[in-house]
Amino acid sequence: MQQRLDRILHLARSAAQDPGYAARRLLRRRTTSLEPYEPAGLDAGARAELTALSRSAQKSFPDRGLLFVFGIMPRSGTNFVQDLLCQFEGVARPVPQLDEISLLSASDYFAGANRAVFRYHPSSGEALPDLAWMAFAAGGLRNHLLETGRPGLTVLKEPRVVGVDLFPALFPLDRCLIVFRSGKHVVDSYMRTFASGAFSRTFEDVCAEVAVATEKALALCEMLPGNMVRAVRYEDAAADRAASAADILAWAGHAARLPEGSDLNAMPVLGSSTHSKGEGGKVSWTPRKAEEGFNPAARPVKWSAAQESAFERICGAANRRAGYQ
Repeated sequence: MQQRLDRILHLARSAAQDPGYAARRLLRRRTTSLEPYEPAGLDAGARAELTALSRSAQKSFPDRGLLFVFGIMPRSGTNFVQDLLCQFEGVARPVPQLDEISLLSASDYFAGANRAVFRYHPSSGEALPDLAWMAFAAGGLRNHLLETGRPGLTVLKEPRVVGVDLFPALFPLDRCLIVFRSGKHVVDSYMRTFASGAFSRTFEDVCAEVAVATEKALALCEMLPGNMVRAVRYEDAAADRAASAADILAWAGHAARLPEGSDLNAMPVLGSSTHSKGEGGKVSWTPRKAEEGFNPAARPVKWSAAQESAFERICGAANRRAGYQ
């Protein structure tokens, strides 16, 4: 009964915010805009200017650094990769705690900063390039996290690649991982976790976002030099945790030393779409002991023929370009 009420309330709220939502949902049309995945639209000159501003606002810390972990979508494995790396000495989450950092997706917000200044002082509003205030915000956040953190490597995660094409211009001194995962498992896990209600996003809707996100992540990996970006397959990291983590940390310039007695295979499970169901069937991110044989990378995906066909039509090509069949 409560779940039915929750679904009705969800539909009512969505309809109030977007009157066409209910109709599109019932017709299985797209209900989520993919516009946020569009590139920032900076030409080479503007990108170089933004990079220079970012560099001018960021301090150097010889004994510490930042590593960003991006996922193509929620459910692609960023929690796992961050947790895996943080098992090693000198690797930690940010202080203060930021569970996710979505600054890169806020370019629309920062684009209005110069206009706000212009209203009161036109010449000052024209003095700085677009997104300059975003560069200053990124620099201030970076400096604060590194100053308040401990020596070593601070690992931040963001499970989406919205705005990730701005990463090299806003964080030119840092590195990032892009976590890829089989598109089928991402879609299946996302549906189980976030879209299991009658009025939630459609299967086709999630497939479309996974396809666009995968292409954007692949484009970033092709655009940046190898010392700034690294692609990581969730399946590989889960299969050989020690070797994968050591490889990543070596690339990031950090020694991979595990505390004595550590067992990477005993890491707790966080937010599994099949093994972390809590009250009301919702996925819980409370750490749980992994059951023997727990291997989400090998979990079979059981879909109808219609779902298989929809996934292949919408997401199949992008999934293959990412190295999955």
